Amino acid sequence: MTELAVAAEANGFSAAYVTEHPAPAEKWRQTGGHDALDPFVALAFAAAATSDLRLLTNLTVVPYRNPFLLAKSVATLDKLSGGRMILGLGTGYMKGEYHALGVDFDERNALFDEAIEVMKLAWTGEPVTYEGLHFSAREITSQPTPASTPHPPLWLGGNSKLTRRRIAQWGQGWMALPNPRPCSSAPLATARDHRRTQRDARLHPRPRCTGRPNRPHRGDVHELRGRRAGQPGLEPGPTPRVPPRAR
Repeated sequence: MTELAVAAEANGFSAAYVTEHPAPAEKWRQTGGHDALDPFVALAFAAAATSDLRLLTNLTVVPYRNPFLLAKSVATLDKLSGGRMILGLGTGYMKGEYHALGVDFDERNALFDEAIEVMKLAWTGEPVTYEGLHFSAREITSQPTPASTPHPPLWLGGNSKLTRRRIAQWGQGWMALPNPRPCSSAPLATARDHRRTQRDARLHPRPRCTGRPNRPHRGDVHELRGRRAGQPGLEPGPTPRVPPRAR
């Protein structure tokens, strides 16, 4: 992991990313799936070996974790790396993995939205009182806070209408899945929906499509693979555009 990170930085890559599958089914692994390192541990190694490389989770499945625990992992990596963390996140899609982790798949969107709200509160460093679906927090303080202010950039993965609406409302980036139809396999239902999403966003600049499928721009995040047998590589995934880090 450290060799890959050093090579990526030396060759002008903007970021390294690691995906997340803590409990994949064997059938999925044998039919096109893959193994994955823990993203926060792996990116910590990348951070220690580099100075400017951005650190992206692509993506963290938010409902798998208690939001205070996830907020702590994100804040720690961002703090120790000097503000290089980008939190790529989503709801996931593997029912078997949800079941193995003891999380209700049908609650994934409610848990996701709840976690975003709680993490933003936790990252302020102020006491948080919150009654969640499966937890009760009373005057909980999370320190240290992230180096990035108010928090690391939040990038959402996926092409669904709900994902795009979340991006427009509060996201800082979009990790769109490559598809022969530019940017999405599920186009907006109507032009009215598109206009409503834009009106709700009130963001400048708004997240946008990062390029044509299979034609990445210079500076995009690409998959890095080990050149020697057994050398770990970064996991395949979407190729989001990475902005230069503020100095």
